Amino acid sequence: MEPIKMRYMTTQREKMSPMVRAYWAELDQAAEIGQPVVYCLGMVPQEVFRAIGATVFFGENFGSGCAVARVSEELCDITESRGFPVELCSYIRTHIGAMITGRNPMGKTLPKPDMVAYCNSRCTAYAGWGKAIQELFPGIPAFAIDVPPMRDDLSRDEYSQASAHVQRQIEEIIGFVDGWRGHRFDSARFEEAIDNTGKGGRAFVQFQNTLRTRPAPISLIDIFIQLFPIVCLKGRPEVAEYYTAAKAEVDQRIAEGFSAVPEEKFRIYWDGIAIWTRLKTQFEQLARHNAALVASVYAFNMADSVTHYDPARPVESIADGLLNGFTNRGLQAKIDYVSRMVTDFEADGIIMQVSRSCKPYFLDEFAVMKEVLKRTGVPFCEVHGDMADPRLYSEKEIEDRIDAFLTRLAAG
Repeated sequence: MEPIKMRYMTTQREKMSPMVRAYWAELDQAAEIGQPVVYCLGMVPQEVFRAIGATVFFGENFGSGCAVARVSEELCDITESRGFPVELCSYIRTHIGAMITGRNPMGKTLPKPDMVAYCNSRCTAYAGWGKAIQELFPGIPAFAIDVPPMRDDLSRDEYSQASAHVQRQIEEIIGFVDGWRGHRFDSARFEEAIDNTGKGGRAFVQFQNTLRTRPAPISLIDIFIQLFPIVCLKGRPEVAEYYTAAKAEVDQRIAEGFSAVPEEKFRIYWDGIAIWTRLKTQFEQLARHNAALVASVYAFNMADSVTHYDPARPVESIADGLLNGFTNRGLQAKIDYVSRMVTDFEADGIIMQVSRSCKPYFLDEFAVMKEVLKRTGVPFCEVHGDMADPRLYSEKEIEDRIDAFLTRLAAG
């Protein structure tokens, strides 16, 4: 059978390319024009650093970009040759390899960081990542935001205490950067950035919600590809503008009855991180079974956690977003979240992608899926992959498991 070509949203993808080029041009030129470069890892509030005119580098997106460009395997191998374990997050290994070699498929050599900031609301490995950056670039200031995990039985008082704890740390960072290297913290600019992030998050949620339509007018793969604005350009007005235009394009597809997968029969929820080295392959495999990828908490929570951002309470808004990120929630809250998405997007099946080097998603993923199955009746298939290191999985095993699962769905 001839492979089904993925019909991407060409208009918006064309508009995203210059945004990506501008992002890297800004990083390339930062040192020349006296702008500090801040390495932000995880959900660290980029808006704080934009308020002093800093240039922000977002680590995870670099890892996924290298995977799509097919250079992550080489960079991971270089990192491991320096003594880092293969079990370490492949995003981290990719970034360290790039810092060691200067390899950057998206632009010039990665700029030297003037500061690194990270938090543990999504992943405990960020502390090690930050430490590795400090060892490669001695003397740069580093900030770690400790985010308490949200138990299911957390009381209001306990939540308030956790929020105050996070807010204090953000205020400490603000206090440091105000006057750092002669750069002043601009409160009005900070509040504007918070407002822009909230608008961007809400626009991205609305864009993703178009996938509730039957047949799906685009694929979740298209959503994954277009994560760049919401993760790398937080605080900037073009994020909301981009996703608003993206939704308008999809709305037109819906009006025309367009189907991303011809003769869609099944709708699939994807649990876990995208396998960036096989996006196109994944779409084509599912399309051969008339199955469309329609939702993922990985993409949805990128926006959902910032939709409430309010310039009238900027620091508190950030704390709420960090505390309520999906991987920071209790088991029951995760089950509720995924069950709601599976139901709202009318999924017929779930593919649970266990990334071998991403422990935060893997640790309770199976427990979540079992309970989602009980609650919704929607079956799931477990596949073992990785977001950026293709050496950690078998392409044939993934393909065989998914083919068998979709065949079972078709058989009823």
